[in-house]
Amino acid sequence: RGTLASLGLLLCCALAAGTPGGQGPPNACPVPRCPRNPSGECGGAAAGTCGDETKDGCAVKACTCVSGYKGGGRGPCVSEAAVAAGNDKKKDEAAAGKQRDEQEKKEKDQCPDLAMAVLCPMKEDFPNATRGTCVESFNDCFAGNQTLIDSYKSKRESACETGKHFCDKGGTCVPDKTPCPTVKRDCPAAKPLRCLSDWSCQTGDAAGAAACPDGNHCTSGAKQTLCPDGLTCAVNKKGCAKLMSWEGCPAGMQACAQMDGVCAANATMCEKRTGCATGSFFCRHKRDADGNLEIDAGTKFPVAVCEAATSSTCTGKKPGKGREPESVVKEMRASKGEKLQATDSSGRLAVVIEMLMANAFTAADGSSTAVNFTIGSVADSIVQNGGLGSYYASGAIMSAVLVIEP
Repeated sequence: RGTLASLGLLLCCALAAGTPGGQGPPNACPVPRCPRNPSGECGGAAAGTCGDETKDGCAVKACTCVSGYKGGGRGPCVSEAAVAAGNDKKKDEAAAGKQRDEQEKKEKDQCPDLAMAVLCPMKEDFPNATRGTCVESFNDCFAGNQTLIDSYKSKRESACETGKHFCDKGGTCVPDKTPCPTVKRDCPAAKPLRCLSDWSCQTGDAAGAAACPDGNHCTSGAKQTLCPDGLTCAVNKKGCAKLMSWEGCPAGMQACAQMDGVCAANATMCEKRTGCATGSFFCRHKRDADGNLEIDAGTKFPVAVCEAATSSTCTGKKPGKGREPESVVKEMRASKGEKLQATDSSGRLAVVIEMLMANAFTAADGSSTAVNFTIGSVADSIVQNGGLGSYYASGAIMSAVLVIEP
């Protein structure tokens, strides 16, 4: 409900008193400074004024807020209207996230076959024959009707107000910060290769690579990369990721059977990325007697401990995807023991946030009001092309990625 200003779940560091980088000798009063935010001291001249106070025998600066602003004291002043707007936006994002989870669960329940994993919307934009049916790609929902495709594209471009974007699944506008339901799911295990040209799935051998189409309809201008909806053209896959979400490997890569969530250009690269031969799966990294990772002198990667695909030695320990939390939001107060739990689609506990001490955080308005905490999963497309892209490309990410706000 409130907006978070500071979070004290973990104490990470402390000032070195009595050293050149510290605040002077022990028990010395710090230099008084006015609380500020990006708008300036005390939130800006229109928000409040900075004055002098005494605390624990030391002179300090404190803010006095004008009417219409909250907070003050040892924190800046925040517009009541801005706080209310932020609360409304957060609620909209949470509602959109819940709706996305419900839509994706419905699709997975009705279209369990990964070879035909896209559920066509029950909308007038699509032919009667495909509405509510399972198809391979979203563009198949139009049954090749170019008139409907052109009309849909035009409608999509102008459908949403500023601050929102259009989702093909559900045909609704959601806040820019909220990802749309995925337009593409993982390739089936028997066809792990995702074709570069059209995002279709093929076997991971030479025959599968040869079966991929040579091109697509994205042939003009700078936008010559087809996105996974089969309709949109972008400059590159990162451009696609800004417009839509997908699960599984990106186009031109194949899923590695050795470890869930790992992609590579081919079977040989899968062995290099995971450290395990084809027909086995990754169990853990090898460590020496001191617990340090052992590094392969040739590949410079940690040495992997692999098990045969028929072995159960590592059952339950295999890293990678598999326990992504469903979106959950809860109003939490800064009280010791306050807890937020999120489960995966099977009801298994996925992540827990717990306040380990009292006053673990403060709201931006300086009050003790509850703050909306959100837990959710992150689509593979964002992991592959967002701020974690370089870690993903290097093989450093070995588990599901979560988003926790604030």
